[in-house]
Amino acid sequence: MLNKKMLLSARQWAAALAWLLLGAAAAAGDFEDGMRFVLSKDYARAVQSFRKAAEDGNADAQFNLGVMYSKGRGVEQDFARAAHWYRKAAEQEDVPAQSMMGFMHLKGQGVPQDYQQALFWYLRAAGHGYAVAQHNLGVMYAKGQGVPQDYQQAVSWYISRRAGACPCAGDSGLHVSERPGSSTGLPAGPFLVSSRSRARVRRRPA
Repeated sequence: MLNKKMLLSARQWAAALAWLLLGAAAAAGDFEDGMRFVLSKDYARAVQSFRKAAEDGNADAQFNLGVMYSKGRGVEQDFARAAHWYRKAAEQEDVPAQSMMGFMHLKGQGVPQDYQQALFWYLRAAGHGYAVAQHNLGVMYAKGQGVPQDYQQAVSWYISRRAGACPCAGDSGLHVSERPGSSTGLPAGPFLVSSRSRARVRRRPA
């Protein structure tokens, strides 16, 4: 009798695992569909695909859906919704999404302007060695934004930044992306996937 119960339990676990794997595969498929629609500039359908994957917990899709809302591609521009999806990805340790949350709190885009929250998210991203966040922490220390002005700390963060040029937004000195971008803090060109997909375009400078 015990063996039958154990066998049933094993079957239940196998069924649950299969269900989870199928769900993950479906989310990945929706994400890839979204990327194809972006490349063909069918942004409305890209949003639909990214949303399906994002709602299934795909951090790549969550980040890209944030980009769509930030840039108004396939949807009305809505910084609050953008911040919602960036946060979802950031909470899954998507490093560029964490940096974007820092930028949005720093500028008050879609969220209240809050230097402490900006520092919180930039520090999380910087802890993973993300150059954009490291540089922006340097800017915040140099300007005394949310912290006492401290040029020594600013220089330390500038030095910590990984080698390679990062574009700036206007004359603020803030780096917003690893690719040329606008004051929205967003990359230009193709939509970029999450930090976990290191082999893809997201980690490649333009």
